Amino acid sequence: MAINWTTERVASWERDERTERDARVARRWRLRAISDRSEHQVGGAPVADFVAIVDSDLEIWLRPFSADDPFERRASGPGVDVEIVEDITLGLPHDVRVQVKPSDDTVASWACSCGVGSRGTTSPELARDAADAHVAGAKDRGPRRRDTAVGQWGDGVWSEREINVARRFRVCTRSDFSVVKVHQMGFGEEFELVLDTQLGLWLRRLGHDAALRRDEGAAGVSLLVMELM
Repeated sequence: MAINWTTERVASWERDERTERDARVARRWRLRAISDRSEHQVGGAPVADFVAIVDSDLEIWLRPFSADDPFERRASGPGVDVEIVEDITLGLPHDVRVQVKPSDDTVASWACSCGVGSRGTTSPELARDAADAHVAGAKDRGPRRRDTAVGQWGDGVWSEREINVARRFRVCTRSDFSVVKVHQMGFGEEFELVLDTQLGLWLRRLGHDAALRRDEGAAGVSLLVMELM
């Protein structure tokens, strides 16, 4: 695959010190964050667009769509924030925690660092069993060089195909417009952003096993990978 290389300025932070450098850019994508997509609002749902670039080290950098500033790991649009949190190419950590209700030690719930958790409460024993089963069944604990994606391919037909994976990233999207409490608290929703060996970008909700797509919805916000730029 021929690559039309370009150069962009990127900025990174280390020990509270910001440094800039030139990066060779292989591909560009347009990311769109849509807040509360399922809500009926006058004028439509709030939208923020970003540019995502893939550099020669297969790292992904972001900036607001109309900005000229250097690309960074995190970009803020009108009321929406998108951040590349970490590289999970070698696997997604699954650290589970079982929480017993302080006022009733017969009631517990569990949560995993991947964002998945119990629905409601149960006994501490059942909560621990469910948490252990989640970790044991997680397909993304280690590296996965192939994955399944649903898209419209060169023949114009929508279908499910296997893709070869180059990198995987954990991405967090936060929306000031969302009525979902997790956004109001500044935590946001997390996605898995997958870069294939053809430098295409794909999405799924973090910790889920559904096929990769070019659009993915979560509580309070949706993320779309749009046209190649």
